[in-house]
Amino acid sequence: FMARFEPHKHSPHATDPNLWIAPMPETTITSEALIRTLQDMPDTVGGFDQWVRAELMALAKWYPALFDALAALLELVEDTGVWAQSYVDGFISQIEKDASITEPGPLDLRPLSILSVLYRLWSKLRATEGLAWQETWMPDGVGRNATGCSIRAALDVADNVPGTLVVAGISYDFKKAFDLVPFRLGLRVMFHRGFNRRMLRALAGMYRQLRRRFKLPGGYLSSWVVVSNGILQGCALSMLMLNALVTCWVE
Repeated sequence: FMARFEPHKHSPHATDPNLWIAPMPETTITSEALIRTLQDMPDTVGGFDQWVRAELMALAKWYPALFDALAALLELVEDTGVWAQSYVDGFISQIEKDASITEPGPLDLRPLSILSVLYRLWSKLRATEGLAWQETWMPDGVGRNATGCSIRAALDVADNVPGTLVVAGISYDFKKAFDLVPFRLGLRVMFHRGFNRRMLRALAGMYRQLRRRFKLPGGYLSSWVVVSNGILQGCALSMLMLNALVTCWVE
């Protein structure tokens, strides 16, 4: 993959011969940024550690100094690439893609990984910064939103074709796309695209330590599953990694 795609695109703004583009700026994690990100997160189910967003919001209101400690801890994670194991232990819920299928098979289910809300808070914060960096290299029309791309294409057709017109379209989807991405390759492409080194160290550390259990009917859990391939559905940074790979093909 690297031999085939690496030579195709190097930005004139790149300042490092190992990078294809200008690197992502480095920012320090602050308690204010964590609380602001927490306010934008949805209320979802907690991970194995049982923390939920509402509890963290209460702590932010009554004991905001705790977020100074959390910010320092997450900075240490980015320095070392090592997580507290409880942050990266999770379970996999199987979400039905089509409720009309009475007996869904494996390909009819979407495996959503639920890690600690504390990990999700970090990934959401860094993904928000990553989206701004992504705009410096991602081609127009890639990865932002499939619906938005199709609407824009339909409007372009309507603007440029006179008279009465019927427009049709087709949507393609990669089956099990997230599960088939080699995460080590994704991390390497993000490195060459200039994703912040400290953030990348923490993300790579998560995949190195990640272990999950399948949540089974009746409330049962499988034995631990150690990751060997695929990227997380449920991690805010996964879409950034997928866009980095797909952009190689587009370029």
